[in-house]
Amino acid sequence: HDILPIAVPCLIIQKCKRVIENNCLSVSQVRELAMLFSIEDDKLEVAKLCYGKTVDFKDYGKLNDIFTFAASGEDLSVYIRSFKR
Repeated sequence: HDILPIAVPCLIIQKCKRVIENNCLSVSQVRELAMLFSIEDDKLEVAKLCYGKTVDFKDYGKLNDIFTFAASGEDLSVYIRSFKR
């Protein structure tokens, strides 16, 4: 019983990775994917995974409000600044 709450987000992230690999996304679609998760680190992971495949990446700052903690938004900003397109 204890493994299920951990396994479900992992399975969803794996499915998200397949969707991300094969598609270009908008910021609003990234928001929808990230909001599938209640755990902050999972939202952040999805946001990072999607960045390179997002067509309107200049609007990525609009995602900061999906995070509960400011540190997650800052972490995403650092990732974006270091990302090589």
